Amino acid sequence: MLEIWQQWKAVWSFEPRWSRELARQRRREALAESRALPDLARRPVCAECRAEPEKKEVPPSPPPRWPGSKRGRRQVVKPTWQYCDDPDCRYYGWPGLGNLRANGYPNGGRWRQWHCQACRQFFIETRGTPLYRRSVAPNLVHQVLTGLAEGLSLEATARLFELEPETVAQWLTLAANHFQALSAYLSQNLELEQVQLDDLYVKLRLVQSSDRTSVRWLYNAIDPVSKFWLTFRLGERGLGTVQSLVHQLVQQLAPGVIPLFLSDGERSFETSLLSHYGQWGQVADSRGQSRRRWLGLAEFAYVQVVKPRLRRRLVSVKHRLVRGQLKPIKAKLAEHGWSINTAFIERCNLTLRQHVPALRRRVLALARSQAGLQHQLTLVQLYYNLCLPHQGLPQAGREERVRPQAQTPAMALGLTDQLWRLEELLLIRVPPWPPASLACSSLPRS
Repeated sequence: MLEIWQQWKAVWSFEPRWSRELARQRRREALAESRALPDLARRPVCAECRAEPEKKEVPPSPPPRWPGSKRGRRQVVKPTWQYCDDPDCRYYGWPGLGNLRANGYPNGGRWRQWHCQACRQFFIETRGTPLYRRSVAPNLVHQVLTGLAEGLSLEATARLFELEPETVAQWLTLAANHFQALSAYLSQNLELEQVQLDDLYVKLRLVQSSDRTSVRWLYNAIDPVSKFWLTFRLGERGLGTVQSLVHQLVQQLAPGVIPLFLSDGERSFETSLLSHYGQWGQVADSRGQSRRRWLGLAEFAYVQVVKPRLRRRLVSVKHRLVRGQLKPIKAKLAEHGWSINTAFIERCNLTLRQHVPALRRRVLALARSQAGLQHQLTLVQLYYNLCLPHQGLPQAGREERVRPQAQTPAMALGLTDQLWRLEELLLIRVPPWPPASLACSSLPRS
């Protein structure tokens, strides 16, 4: 009788529903772990790496410094971020070589005029910036962009400053294109120890039919040490968008630098990272035969933090070692007093939700298009890195016994030495040649 009861219980289990779902979840995790092979039979293809590389303009050798004139008064106004924009001039694109001379304010205008003593050309200081040939007051543009960067929606900003939403969208587009070039100019040859990756779920409102929404995914990458937001990609969920993100990240790093990568359990991150940090090698199979496989580099280390959920609740936290050795990884994290986690990218995602209304949950301020959301993310990226002090960073100046100053992620990374404002960043002319850094003196204020 007891045997019959045990057989009947095995067929008709009285386990609760949540217990059966948890068992299925564990079986799926075990199956995924068994499929996680240590090597790949084919090399993952990156579309941007496979495409024909664009012919980059090779910067010429810098010309000699312009000999200062011995006549007249010494130059007081220094053109910090100004350069001659005449392509035929040998001083084209090289700021700070002394070839520019201030020429006053033409017709009593707002902006200063500069004169290149090498090619005898005149130009206004706002040329090549979003304020070029704009009759609007720069303070108003600065306030509007600051409101957008602090988390106001486009419609709310237009109501606050009594402007048309189309006008605010036009200013945002001009500023985003300028800030994108400035971010690319700033984020070059970075030497990082760690990089954390994550994704965000985004909804877009289709203008043609207001009752429909389209889904996009935002992939981010930050440096957990300096909290610097490295890059992002917005698009469809899948390997293509992640490959674009990793490709841009590799372009920002210095040659030969391979940081420690940490992310969630997204499978696309592993494939994308292996496509850029891998090489062909020989591996022995179960029969002892040598086969050619795509393996990760010896310096490449990657750990995933897997968080299985059941009914939108966190069940457990597991660490999955994809590449590398566990002891050196823990030792590198222990230098900062950390363990294996993705807490810093999660905190950055929360900051983004506060500064971009379209990323918040259950809001009416959805983005109308992917391009508009891309522009707002570009604005917030530069504002977060250069203008917004981070409370998680130590204050500068405590050891020198001077007044402590709050640090931005760019200051912690060593890219700049001061706290910037959007009004100052709007006046920066991005040079065509890649110089060293943004650690410079003050800019002309309007």
